[in-house]
Amino acid sequence: MATVSEALESSRRLWDAHAQSDPLWAILSDPAKHGGKWNLHRFFQTGVGEIATLLYELARLGVAVKTDRALDFGCGIGRLTQALAERFTRVVGVDISSQMIERAKHLNRFPERVTYLSNDVDDLAVLGSERFDFIVSRIVLQHIAPDVAVRYLRELCRLMAPGGSFVVQAPSRRRGPDDPVAPQTAKPMPDEAYRANIAVAGVLEGTLGPGEPITLDVEITNNSRLAWLQNDVGRVTIGNHWLDRHGEMIRRDDGRTGVPQIVHAGEAVHVPLTVTLPREDGEYECELDLVHEGVFWFTDKGSASLRLPVGIRHGVVAIRSSDNGGEITHVLASIDDGLPVASLTAVEPAPFPMYGLARETVLDVLADCGVRIVAVEDDRSCGDDWVSYQYFATSGEA
Repeated sequence: MATVSEALESSRRLWDAHAQSDPLWAILSDPAKHGGKWNLHRFFQTGVGEIATLLYELARLGVAVKTDRALDFGCGIGRLTQALAERFTRVVGVDISSQMIERAKHLNRFPERVTYLSNDVDDLAVLGSERFDFIVSRIVLQHIAPDVAVRYLRELCRLMAPGGSFVVQAPSRRRGPDDPVAPQTAKPMPDEAYRANIAVAGVLEGTLGPGEPITLDVEITNNSRLAWLQNDVGRVTIGNHWLDRHGEMIRRDDGRTGVPQIVHAGEAVHVPLTVTLPREDGEYECELDLVHEGVFWFTDKGSASLRLPVGIRHGVVAIRSSDNGGEITHVLASIDDGLPVASLTAVEPAPFPMYGLARETVLDVLADCGVRIVAVEDDRSCGDDWVSYQYFATSGEA
């Protein structure tokens, strides 16, 4: 059996290898994004949505979160760290992989507020006596052997400031026949919530050629007086249809992508939507609309869709703005300029090990550390093969 130091060294080498191969996919392993297919802007936007959701959940549970110091444990290249920096005065990201940390530093948009540290031992003494008002760790402990994960969990409890809070996610066990997957249900929002404005800022990636997929940079504004809270009402996504020059639908449900879990009243968010251009010459319209999955398209409730004129002539594609008739061109999010190119020709590293940390063990550790458990919620970030939980806790001190 490997010692703790040997296990950590093996983990460090594995994460370093993934950092040099396909770091974004290693962190968010969407099969469709394997092989360097993550758009960096969208990758970081997932962190913005997750942090907004976690803070909303804490507020719903009656926990007031101080916005001074935050810690992201298992930060990778800073997906959640950067989102925290938009809300907290000082943020620290810690990861076992020095290669991930180097990439995180390279992509750091908030150097005056964010510090990244590598740590390859089974404690967090690297942080000294610093205390944090908010600590988060997601899709991290599942890759750490349970005895080491328990040590880190105790350290996270130690690092909470008086009045501080944390959210930690960990799978408990593989799902068995006695653990059915709970269905996800959707429920209608009030009619006034289905009000949105949709605009396209440009083309993030892809080739403007007939039949080719392109990814649009779509700006969505919640024009209602109510927040879209997907944890409460179900998924909200944006999709597109294709119409001919007479306005007749020729292709329904072409592309579809989710919006952040929480979009506040008046808030504007950017999401990438991949659509496939028509193959034949002609005049078309690409209609974009929001959909409350399993409930309504927003246009069903009176919200306006967006129709982009698209012309194809002799194999040349022109996408025109519906606002002023000008052509929409390729644009790249500024954050894309800082990503070191992954070495996709290298031998692919080994897959990550998956471990369960029993719910009873987590609850015992938290109780032993004197923290107050606020809630334990079901979590699906490990997929349906695992029973997983998200733990919300506070320091118990004022």
